[in-house]
Amino acid sequence: MTLLAVDFGTKRLGVAVTDSAERMALPLASFAVRSEDEGVDKIARIAQERGVREIIVGLPIGHRGGETQMSAQVRAFGEKLRVRIAVPVTFSDERFTTKLAEAPMMEAGVSAKKRRGLVDAGAASLLLLAVLDARRPS
Repeated sequence: MTLLAVDFGTKRLGVAVTDSAERMALPLASFAVRSEDEGVDKIARIAQERGVREIIVGLPIGHRGGETQMSAQVRAFGEKLRVRIAVPVTFSDERFTTKLAEAPMMEAGVSAKKRRGLVDAGAASLLLLAVLDARRPS
C-alpha cells in the first residue's frame, strides 16, 4: 500500500507516490489532460495499479492563507477521485511546491520545455514529502 499525491493543474497533472514503507516520496509522472474527467481516469488507473490507500491532492492556498477560486476546482476534482476510486482523498497546502521543484532545474540549465514535463511530478513529490514529514512521530 502506498500514498499518492497529485499536483493539480487545468492542463497538466503531476503525480508522486511513496515507497511501500511510506518513507520516501518519489516523482512518478506528469501528463497533459484535456479534461478533468480524463485526469480523474488517469489518476484512478494509477491508484488502482499501485494499491494506493490514500490520495493527497495539493490545495492552492492564497498568499493570505485563504482558499482561492482554484481551491474549489481542486476540491471538486478530489471529490470525483474519491467517488471513482473509493479511497480517502485528503488535501494539503501546496504553496511554493512548483517553485521549489523548478528552482534546481533552472539552476542546472534545464530548458523551459523540458522543465514543463518534470516540474509537476516534482511538485507532487514535495507535497507528498511534506505530508510524510508532518505525519511522522516527533
